[in-house]
Amino acid sequence: MSKQEVLVSVIVPVFNTEMYLEQCIDSILNQTLKETEVIFVDDGSTDSSLRILTDYADKDERIRILKQKNKHAGAARNYGLANARGEYCIFLDSDDFFDHTMLEDLYKRCKEDDADICICRGRIYDEINKRIISANHLLNTTMIPEKVPFSWHDMPDKIFNFTSSAPWTKMFRRDFIQRENLKFQELKRANDLYFCNMALILARKITVVDKILVNYRKGNNSSLQATNVETPFDFYEAMAVLKKELNRRNMFKEVKQSFVNFCLGGCLYNLNTAKSEAAYKAVYERLQTEIFKELGVCGHASAYYYNQVSYEQMEEIMKNPVQAISLDKWKKPEQKVTTDPAVSLDLDDSLKISVIIPIYNVEQYIEECIYSVLNQTLKDLEVIFVNDGSLDNSMEIVEQFKDKDDRIIILNKENGGLSSARNAGMKAAHGEFILFLDSDDYLAEYALEHLYRQAKYYQLDELFYSADSFYDSIDVLKEYPSYHRYYKRKGFYPSVESGQNLFIKMKKNKDFKPSACLQMLNRIFLEENQIKFYEGIIHEDNLFTLQCISLAKRTKFIDEPLYMRRVREGSIMTAEKGWKNAYGYYITVKEMMRFIENCRFEENDYFLKELLDELSVKCTASASFLKGMEESEIESYIQSMEFRERIQFSVMIYSLYKSEKKAFKAKGKLEKEKKKLKTSLNAIRCSKTYRIGHIITWLPRKIVCLLRSG
Repeated sequence: MSKQEVLVSVIVPVFNTEMYLEQCIDSILNQTLKETEVIFVDDGSTDSSLRILTDYADKDERIRILKQKNKHAGAARNYGLANARGEYCIFLDSDDFFDHTMLEDLYKRCKEDDADICICRGRIYDEINKRIISANHLLNTTMIPEKVPFSWHDMPDKIFNFTSSAPWTKMFRRDFIQRENLKFQELKRANDLYFCNMALILARKITVVDKILVNYRKGNNSSLQATNVETPFDFYEAMAVLKKELNRRNMFKEVKQSFVNFCLGGCLYNLNTAKSEAAYKAVYERLQTEIFKELGVCGHASAYYYNQVSYEQMEEIMKNPVQAISLDKWKKPEQKVTTDPAVSLDLDDSLKISVIIPIYNVEQYIEECIYSVLNQTLKDLEVIFVNDGSLDNSMEIVEQFKDKDDRIIILNKENGGLSSARNAGMKAAHGEFILFLDSDDYLAEYALEHLYRQAKYYQLDELFYSADSFYDSIDVLKEYPSYHRYYKRKGFYPSVESGQNLFIKMKKNKDFKPSACLQMLNRIFLEENQIKFYEGIIHEDNLFTLQCISLAKRTKFIDEPLYMRRVREGSIMTAEKGWKNAYGYYITVKEMMRFIENCRFEENDYFLKELLDELSVKCTASASFLKGMEESEIESYIQSMEFRERIQFSVMIYSLYKSEKKAFKAKGKLEKEKKKLKTSLNAIRCSKTYRIGHIITWLPRKIVCLLRSG
């Protein structure tokens, strides 16, 4: 490979990770960006890691293998960097795995913004319990400035706090690293702390990709984080060197608050994750007597700290010797193996899941969606693409994948909307379970296997799960920030129970999220109950989900972000709201009322009460969508409805809209009168007559006040 072809150098230290190494290598070699070199630095492995690397290197010329005696990850990263040729470089870990578009997404954003650093989001994969956990600390987009790209000058009080010290969520311009002579410290742990934070402070431009692209493996007993008992103070050495360098460059005062909060969080993390009582005591005592003071962490007002829980813990440490506290007070318990028995379910080779993906003009996003399904750890799938009359090159892309993978089925139909496309997919499905995936979204790599094991083991009709939202651009994030946590649920729902009981609990916690893409459904359950999507409306998920959860005998919720929801301009989520939205909610209410009559829900009064409350919410939402429309336009739409619907809509929705509009006008009129009165009073107070009268009456008013107080 010529020097000009290397756009990105991927540098991976390797030490005894034979269990996970192949998954890591595959996730790098299968990246959509091909102009790469992958430098694996074997750090004196004693297992079969080096053999695995050699086998891969024989098959792919992009792989280069360097060897060194065991000096830990910092030295290995420096060695790899010294041999790198790419325009940009990224430092990944050999027990993690990565989304297939990671390198392309980061590289493109770096080039677009001429950035020295580009940062993405990640998630945690719990190796012990086989589940995924959100990791918002890896990139907290709420902290970054309005203007992107940015530098520390735009956010001196947050520069060390909006992301972590992990290098594997960051792509760096190589000549920037060389120019600043940045090196990883050769520590056993925390070798990346100085490197990453100095890079943040020195970069001219920092940009971000608001997508989860890294899966960080937690619970690997051979990882350096799992051996912190051997070197409990590496974190302090790294922080002290960072502070010294900031002072040397006369930058410390400007970023002090950010540094203090960063160090406080890091110190407490190392205390709370200590692996032995002796290590805990040693870190506690040194924090109290030396570290907090040397780093300047203590001695500030409470408002100076971003996390009040951390501040309170620091205050307790400074006040109490370790002998005076219960060692369980701050120390987190050792992680216990609480693996769900579904994880151990034996899988046969039957067709397990039908993934239904409607396609309509999504050529920009469809490849990412397809890759995420075909690369699932669960292979016994059928993937049904329903062409809903696409006019772009979407289907040509799908056809290319179909030629290479016989699990793909293509259905072609005239454009009829999302509901009709999903219904067509359901009619053709043969899998034991059905999952709906929108063509501009994608799945976590192990989502389908995890969902199938849960649904099969617990014999579920319906399985709910969570999503992480990501944004096409920072501009979209600023315009629609509420979607960032929209698909998160606050409640805890660990049990298998009826859909009606789960609905009651979710309603109580305001957790009912009626998205068809966030539930996997038993195909036989859907067929026996003749449940399908109502065609010709938007917000079709509401009616579908209400019917499913009302009839499901066995449901469960797993609080894991397995689905990646894209927020972009031009989607149904971000489109301007109006008549279609109002009509979609009206149909939901109308059809659910008919559904209730047929299903005899009076046997569960509490469920019926909550269900009717949900329908009331839909009526209010429907009425609210009319607010931006002209009266003549609304009346025109109503007149175009068939007679019965016109009567129902007028009584249920339009009358509510007019009532709210009347109340709003009355409130506005009152506010206008109050404002007018205030203006008149101000004019009187400013008049010459008022000022003279005020002076003349000063003495009498003073005498009256004195008499009253006497």
